[in-house]
Amino acid sequence: MIKYVISLSLILSLISCSYKNSFTLYTEKPIQTTSKSLRIDGVFINNNIERPDSLFFYKDGIIGIESFGYGGNSVPIGHFIIRGDSLLGQYFGRDAGGSTQRFIYEIYGKITNDTTIFIYAKKCDFCVGVYAGWEKSPFKYHNPPLEYNFYELIKTDSSAAWFKKRKWYSKNVWYNNE
Repeated sequence: MIKYVISLSLILSLISCSYKNSFTLYTEKPIQTTSKSLRIDGVFINNNIERPDSLFFYKDGIIGIESFGYGGNSVPIGHFIIRGDSLLGQYFGRDAGGSTQRFIYEIYGKITNDTTIFIYAKKCDFCVGVYAGWEKSPFKYHNPPLEYNFYELIKTDSSAAWFKKRKWYSKNVWYNNE
């Protein structure tokens, strides 16, 4: 029994460390010169009644995401990049079962103008077989895509992102390698 518990603990610790391998967008400059512009002086909010949330973008490439009405004010924070009119974001989530394990969500979207974004898919490798809607695939497609509209509201500060104090982050973040 003790060998089993030690083995299980070792496996879980290795799995929980693997999020760093999946979190890669922070190494790339977030907005390329040929990209569509995006307002970053406020908040993008979707109008989905079933699952309203908001997106916060910062000039250093940080993205914040806040879900309303789902047990707290937790803001998963990650990074985004814009290529042309395409938006890709990676952000950290935690297992809702109470473990401290972190995992990576990815969102895929299109920018129609500087105040409107459509998110058409979300990816979560950890979620497959664990959460409803993720039974067989790490991808969840939104049909129709979720529409986010810009509002000039005060947003949280990106400097509080927990990973900014980690060595693996500061060593590889895009603005330290220019």
